[in-house]
Amino acid sequence: MEYLVTIFLLGFIVALFLYNWYRKRNRQKRIARGIQLENDAAYFLKKKGFVIIHKHFPLQYTLEIDAKKQVIKLEADYIVSKHNRTLLVEVKSGEHTAHILYAPTRRQLLEYYCASEFDGYLLVDMHHKTITEIEFPFKKKSKKNQGGVIGGLIVLGGAVCIDELYIRVLLLVFACVLVYIGIRKKT
Repeated sequence: MEYLVTIFLLGFIVALFLYNWYRKRNRQKRIARGIQLENDAAYFLKKKGFVIIHKHFPLQYTLEIDAKKQVIKLEADYIVSKHNRTLLVEVKSGEHTAHILYAPTRRQLLEYYCASEFDGYLLVDMHHKTITEIEFPFKKKSKKNQGGVIGGLIVLGGAVCIDELYIRVLLLVFACVLVYIGIRKKT
């Protein structure tokens, strides 16, 4: 009886060792395949007319959790440009993970969207060799849109200090236009 228990325990230990070895080997293969496909994505993007600006671009944002600030660090696969647009690129290689309907991929791109101010966000599917531009339905609070209002107020302040009536009128009109453009961009 003791002999059977010993054989069972040894068999269990060997099976556990083999299982862990197999999982580690598969994980290493997946990582190596992912790195290779990410490098292939650079060639694929260039072939499609994109210019690679940065690889493994670091991003971060700050959360407040119970009144304590916590920095969240992210890393985008690529930053590219094409047609005067700067785009963030996420590369995926799995059959299912490379689709925006796959929740973890969608959440990852949404997190990039919330943490950055790029002209667009691309999902590169290396399994099917496709590039998809993702547009989220949320409007961002853009610092760019405040320029018209601030610029208009600066010009308005300058107009008050001018003695010449026609220059003052021109500056007031210009200030109104800047403020109008700034407000219009916000809506």
